[in-house]
Amino acid sequence: MTEIEIRTALGIIGALVFEERAPATSAHFLSYVRDGHYNGASFYRSLTDSNQPANEAKIKVIEGGFCDAYYDGVLRDCFTKGFDMDKTRRGPKPTIMVETTSETGLAHLDGTLSLGRCSADSVDDSFFICIGDQPHLDFGGKRHPDGLGFSAFGRVTGGMDVVLAINALPVDGQRIIGGIEIISILSLGISR
Repeated sequence: MTEIEIRTALGIIGALVFEERAPATSAHFLSYVRDGHYNGASFYRSLTDSNQPANEAKIKVIEGGFCDAYYDGVLRDCFTKGFDMDKTRRGPKPTIMVETTSETGLAHLDGTLSLGRCSADSVDDSFFICIGDQPHLDFGGKRHPDGLGFSAFGRVTGGMDVVLAINALPVDGQRIIGGIEIISILSLGISR
């Protein structure tokens, strides 16, 4: 396990990354951390019970990374006009395949870190933190019709108060108004 520290404008979120359980996803995320990719990014999306379509499996998360103009418009419109994943931002590294929760044995529980999907079966550089247990995001869950779910890879160990504060901020659709800066994400080394 690698200990990380997510420094935000609202405070610090500590977490562990589970390389043994989710090796591909962890390596992908930590390569971005090592490169300083997230320095100056933001938590830009907050999903609550009140800002998701009624016919969708509801989840509660905050999402971080970078948000381009297209995706910003989609978030403000709460996905009501559809969402073409192929038009979303791509990080500077190649995408990787979804590493499912059925492969890793990790579930989307309270405080879980996971990578967002950027196409039908791949993940990129955006990540999110679960607030409460989110089984709709696991393999076989109802968040996506394909049932693949998302790539869980870590868990918050401190600073859930910061996560909850971000989730409670005012939004325009699902877009956090003004965003919350991610000052940096640091790897603090191996934790046993």
